[in-house]
Amino acid sequence: MIKVEYTPNNINFQLASSASWINFYKVREFLLNQLIISENRFSPTCKESFLCTVHQLRYWLVELEERIKRVKHDEDADVRQMSNEEADNFEAYLDNILRIMLHYEEQFDQDFIEIYAKIFRQYKKPITDKIRRTLKQDLENSFNACMVFITQYMQHAMHILYELDYLYHNAKDSDTINFYPFLGLDSVDVNLYRDKRISLIDLRIKVYKEYRLIKEKSYWTVKSYFNQSALDADFHLFKQFNKLVSDIELHDIRLSGVM
Repeated sequence: MIKVEYTPNNINFQLASSASWINFYKVREFLLNQLIISENRFSPTCKESFLCTVHQLRYWLVELEERIKRVKHDEDADVRQMSNEEADNFEAYLDNILRIMLHYEEQFDQDFIEIYAKIFRQYKKPITDKIRRTLKQDLENSFNACMVFITQYMQHAMHILYELDYLYHNAKDSDTINFYPFLGLDSVDVNLYRDKRISLIDLRIKVYKEYRLIKEKSYWTVKSYFNQSALDADFHLFKQFNKLVSDIELHDIRLSGVM
């Protein structure tokens, strides 16, 4: 569709949003390269699930940017209404991710998607609530703050898909020495736990147990997606990270270490 609306005098906003887009695309490029370089580590469904997720997230960000440009130019615009509507739109985009995966059965292993959907549906409220809180900032900062979080969530989506992919496709080896299970921890896990005491890793473990992907005899590794220097430099971050690691053991999961 050709866009016919024109919003004048938004150079400063476009300059700031451009910087956010640059970082978004850099991270996306890095993650897509991981899918290519480590091709054998990811199943076709894992790859397509990631691509589908990123596709929908990017569409929402484009829509949000255009909406904020219009609202900034309109003195009569209801900013609170815009924020609520865009948070609702974000939730609709999340719903569409699963709708696509469930509809295109030839592209997505439906047994895999059943497990992922169980996790994803439990993720939806805390992730949407995070976006809703972020959109309550002033217009100058809300878009960039959303971009930062969505960029982090894009990485998180890759991490949990990789985590599930390994557990799902190696279940047959779960009682052998060839099984090296892991659970990932990244900035989205820690930030949501810090903000609202919501443990996403706890949600995932419960789903994995439901589908018998957790074997208590196995030794598990926590895969940290943090730079060690970042943990060393921020004691509060380090403390929250360690709290989530220790909570994993409450599920009778034996940890061999953090890597």
